[in-house]
Amino acid sequence: MIARIFAFLLFGLCLWSGILQYNDPDTLIWVIIYALPGIVALLYGLKIKHRGVLLGIALIYLVGSIYWYPHPWPANWVDHEEAREFGGLAIIAVSFGILGLITSLRRDL
Repeated sequence: MIARIFAFLLFGLCLWSGILQYNDPDTLIWVIIYALPGIVALLYGLKIKHRGVLLGIALIYLVGSIYWYPHPWPANWVDHEEAREFGGLAIIAVSFGILGLITSLRRDL
């Protein structure tokens, strides 16, 4: 039950993150980047889930967050676009990793 609530919160976070991209120069790319995990989180909350999909998204977004990691880390990361993009991708990677592990450990799904 807690995992489903977490999934619904993650869906809301992804939805909100996609909405906030309206003024970004590459809006469509980032809306898609946030929409994909948002839809999967919603499906998880509705009890439609697959461990491979969850862990696959976690891996893909982990690789993306490593790619977008700003070198060196900016002192004022809030004003640094790559740092914010890294943060969004890292949050999704960790969240889906957690959901994937929960799904792997539970046998009553």
